[in-house]
Amino acid sequence: EDFSLVLQEVPGAFLGLGACPPDRDPAAAPMNHSPQAVYDDAVLVDAAALLARLATDRLALAAAGHAVPTPSPAETSR
Repeated sequence: EDFSLVLQEVPGAFLGLGACPPDRDPAAAPMNHSPQAVYDDAVLVDAAALLARLATDRLALAAAGHAVPTPSPAETSR
């Protein structure tokens, strides 16, 4: 995954979430970017909840005065 190159430059995270349909073998399923890839839309509910929780947890830390790392202007202008 080429997103790892971005993470070498700025703080961030990469989250992988499986979405292979239950009637398919994940080991034999096409890769994510393949035109033959099929996804289980039921995972969208869990994905949305997870991303919302990550965002609200980070906002709560900042609101409570905890240090939350953010890139400096120099890091974001590369």
